[in-house]
Amino acid sequence: MSAGISLHHKKFPLYKAADDAKGFLDASKKFIHSSPGEGEKNAVTFLGRTLSWDEFSKVISVKNILQSLIKERGNGQKLSRGFLQKLFTIYSLYAGNKEALLKKTGDLTKERIQELIRKNKWLWRLVYNLAKEDATFESGLLELRRMIVKEGVIDYLDIPVRWVELLTRKEEREK
Repeated sequence: MSAGISLHHKKFPLYKAADDAKGFLDASKKFIHSSPGEGEKNAVTFLGRTLSWDEFSKVISVKNILQSLIKERGNGQKLSRGFLQKLFTIYSLYAGNKEALLKKTGDLTKERIQELIRKNKWLWRLVYNLAKEDATFESGLLELRRMIVKEGVIDYLDIPVRWVELLTRKEEREK
């Protein structure tokens, strides 16, 4: 199954939104999986990025974790929306490093490139930024770190971060 999801402001022309969604659907149908034997299609395009359904389910999990951390709790505690910007900066460091390394592949093996990407400063920045947050949020932050580092969500961390940013934007304007 392939899908294309586009998000627009309520005043955006419906026919243009439908064209965007169709373009996203077409991108999903042309998606080629990185795992051998999976072929193409069977993907979703959301916020301009095409992912497998497995990756998209991880995006939803990270979105839910982030949203729960940003949402105010009964005791009035919550992480600021600035935390989302920190995560986006970490993603940008990772993506920039990955792109630079891929351009300089030369005699490096794919495994060595992945190792170098993982050892870049994005990782220690992630650990530092998660560690300095309030201990109240520790369980959510530990799960977030596990998903980003161990499950490879860093490759598409921009999507759940942007999604939560959009979901919490309206709440901030109403205050």
